[in-house]
Amino acid sequence: MKQLFTFILMSIYLSATSQTFELVKDIFPGSGNSRPHSLTFYSNKLYFTAGSPNTEEQLWVSNGTEAGTYMLKNINDSINSYPYAYTVLNNKLYFHAFNASTGTELWVSDGTEAGTHILKDIVPGTEGSIFLIQQIIKTNSHIFFSTLSGQLWASDGTMAGTIMVQEFNASSLVLYINSTAILNDRIFFEGNDDVYGTELWVSDGTQSGTYMVKDIASGSGGSSINGLTTFNNKVYFGANGDDNNGDELWVTDGTESGTHIVKDIVPGTASSYPYNFIEYNNKLYFTVSNNNGDDELWVTDGTENGTYFFMDIDPTHSRFYIHKSIIYNNKLYFFVRNYDTGGSYANNSNQLWVTDGTVSGSYPLKEFSHDDWYSSRILDIIIYNNKIYFGANGDDNGHELWESDGTSDGTIKLAPNSSTTYEPLDPNDEMYDFNFQILNGSLYFPANYYNNGYELWKFTTETTAINTIDKSITFNVYPNPTSSLLNITCEEKIDKIEIMDLVGKVVLEQNLNTSQVNIENLPNGIYLLKVYAHKGISSKKIIKK
Repeated sequence: MKQLFTFILMSIYLSATSQTFELVKDIFPGSGNSRPHSLTFYSNKLYFTAGSPNTEEQLWVSNGTEAGTYMLKNINDSINSYPYAYTVLNNKLYFHAFNASTGTELWVSDGTEAGTHILKDIVPGTEGSIFLIQQIIKTNSHIFFSTLSGQLWASDGTMAGTIMVQEFNASSLVLYINSTAILNDRIFFEGNDDVYGTELWVSDGTQSGTYMVKDIASGSGGSSINGLTTFNNKVYFGANGDDNNGDELWVTDGTESGTHIVKDIVPGTASSYPYNFIEYNNKLYFTVSNNNGDDELWVTDGTENGTYFFMDIDPTHSRFYIHKSIIYNNKLYFFVRNYDTGGSYANNSNQLWVTDGTVSGSYPLKEFSHDDWYSSRILDIIIYNNKIYFGANGDDNGHELWESDGTSDGTIKLAPNSSTTYEPLDPNDEMYDFNFQILNGSLYFPANYYNNGYELWKFTTETTAINTIDKSITFNVYPNPTSSLLNITCEEKIDKIEIMDLVGKVVLEQNLNTSQVNIENLPNGIYLLKVYAHKGISSKKIIKK
């Protein structure tokens, strides 16, 4: 049964924002979990993995309606097929899936049941060729994946065009193919061929176009490639070369001569271990470890002179890493986990930061849970209808949906009315691939509201002008936000006030004989303050903190 929950926010700009939570379909009826994950937009629909009582994890599709949400194909005869790593190339959907007859192999779909089939049985028989949760990496012309035996494969989307391009060490490529960068329709990656160790490789999807870019560290020891990131038509990364500079910032243009160190950030043989690369405002921001082993935020324009210290994120902690980041309204927003090596979680911090590219314009907006690595994860982050949405743990109810307009006061939790489920966005499974997707004006994500299990939900916001409010009266309210008292001033005599929650329910009503209203007993959140006077009615949004 579809569940629909709507609330109205009234703004000072005389507009109303309708926000609706809707359960798309209860795929696993009752309190069971269908655990939809890996949501992928393809051909104006969402494709994802979900489990029902009789089929376990299979390939599902949704057009956003209950009737239009169904299992596309039972790939493995009512037993888990574990479809994973959905990737769109040339108007087809590619993914890994398990079948008892073939093992885990590469599959393809045109969006129909008949058009969903194995693309190529690389290892004939039941063993399968692909690691179950291996990623698929896409360029404009090919998809790339690695096999259990250590082979790198490329495909142009056809069976004949699905070929092995290079043999690698079986124990390394399965892990390292996930650290990649795309430049000029080629994939740059870490490869270990058992001769040179782990070094920088490149592939254009052909055998002749797949080769080691440079033996950065001579011999079989490898150069510890990490953090490959495309920036300004080059690829930047951390590596430990032959020059006795330690693990430092390197760059490549795809040629051996164009692959070199950018700057020896920690001089001598010590290492700065650059990582957490983020492109913003035509610069590349990244984390380094200084001489004392403390983390710092650095920035580069790609030149040695243009590579410099930017700021110390948190001087009270020695280490930090960046979870997720996004550019919104020309600023960079990113989540930072501050910690001390070997220290207590109680002394850590987990914050949403913002920067405009200057030190003075860089600061934390909001604090989140920091109990441990798992509870402090940021599940995903996306821009929808000109606001930031993400999944985070605010300490009191586990991971929930959050919304931000880029300000501290405008960074708030969202949930359907009266939902009391703990961890509504997180089923406590490290293998659970949570993500947001946008389809036909709505934001889709897996959630468990009202203890009906983790199912597919959608969230929709619409802003419309309000024509029914009488603008003949003006009032002011302060402080806003507030934790207790609201002061109200108005040019007219106020007859009464009403405070409504996000579903339109009146939670406080009184004749206003004074200029103050006490909202101390209301739960924290957003409310609508409605003022009634002889000449009309007006409303404003208030925030209880």
